[in-house]
Amino acid sequence: MSKKVISILLSAAMLVAIFCVGFGALSASADDNVTYYFLAPDNYFKTEAGASNTNVGYYFWEAGGNGAWPGQAATPAPEVHPNAFKISVPNNDNVATIIFNAFVDAGNEGDPNHDELAKVAHQTANINVEDEDYDGYIYVLAQDAAHTSTNDLSGAVTSSGNWFKLDEFKTSYNYGTYGFADAANTPDTPNPSNPSTKKYAAGDIVTVTYNVKDLAGLGAANSIISYNKDVLAVDDSAFEFRGNKRWYEAGKVAVTLAINDTDAGIEIGLNPSDPEYGAEAKDESTIVTIQFKALKDFDEDDANIQLTTDKLIDLTTGTPNDITADADKYLFLNVAWPTPRELPTSSTSSTASTSSTVTSSTATSSTAASSTTSSDPKGTNDKASSTTSGGKSTTSTSTTAASSTTPTVQTAGTFAVISLVVILMAAAGVVIYTRKKTEE
Repeated sequence: MSKKVISILLSAAMLVAIFCVGFGALSASADDNVTYYFLAPDNYFKTEAGASNTNVGYYFWEAGGNGAWPGQAATPAPEVHPNAFKISVPNNDNVATIIFNAFVDAGNEGDPNHDELAKVAHQTANINVEDEDYDGYIYVLAQDAAHTSTNDLSGAVTSSGNWFKLDEFKTSYNYGTYGFADAANTPDTPNPSNPSTKKYAAGDIVTVTYNVKDLAGLGAANSIISYNKDVLAVDDSAFEFRGNKRWYEAGKVAVTLAINDTDAGIEIGLNPSDPEYGAEAKDESTIVTIQFKALKDFDEDDANIQLTTDKLIDLTTGTPNDITADADKYLFLNVAWPTPRELPTSSTSSTASTSSTVTSSTATSSTAASSTTSSDPKGTNDKASSTTSGGKSTTSTSTTAASSTTPTVQTAGTFAVISLVVILMAAAGVVIYTRKKTEE
């Protein structure tokens, strides 16, 4: 009798434990979502700024996606910013790429009202969320020419940007392109009672060189050196001499300074076109030298010096070979920063200029990993995705998603163990009681 009771109770205990663990696993799976934020420009959702509706949409297409384009409406997140929206999506491989949009389907060229709808069908480039953990991060566009293109199929203006932590995005270059009143891109005002804590001072000189290396068959290249025009200005006197005179005199290099209301950049075009000049690229060679003068006190991040390459042709094999995807191996910037000044909080300051290297940002930012695929219903062609701003924000990793599910599993497991102990104690009690009755 007692053995039978014990067997029944042990079976019950095992079922309870399995149920509890299974329930915990289901709970963990249900809660295993990630939250992404998006800082929407006014013309995405404010009708007074030209938007067609007050929603911001988000779309992903893997494994059925979240409906037809333009997807679903995001949730406003005024606790982060008046223009912020948030979404919660499964944290799995089914959501590898996300597109935020103005919740407008412009259709395709030739469709009724296509041209008018395309004017308000703003969208982001394909944003890759598979390679890094951006749970709790906010995606902020860089609304300048280097990050903006027009979708070939829909005609919608397409912009790219970067991921930032919630406590950092307001100090980024990207944020400054939105034109908000609190953007941190206004000149520093000297105040003797509150000295600037920036590493470099207004009037300092920053020297940037554009270099090519390890490419014996350089045929052609197009690059842009972008920078924050509110912090740096090209030193006109230094701009007259721009590097390799031999290349300039032979017409093998062209440099153009492009500045408008929202951005600034130096466009560089290389066209060696023959082995004599292209062979010089087999060793590291400085092609262009630019000097900037600081307009205000600043740090490296404030200057936001970046290199973007959208064309690189190799003639080593004798025929043109597009190796743009590997541009960062062959084209790079050297930045010589001025001598850091001695700040009030530091006892000793370095007396030597510092230098750093900036490689081509092609295929390095979070959006650069995204490309046009046959599964993209809108044919998003991220022409601007090879540019990165505020690069440090794309390398940080959050562990929120992983840790958020752990307590649920642990709690369920603990409950299962406790249940098993209680049932075993009850079984022991029944056995003792049964033996006692038998003896009587």
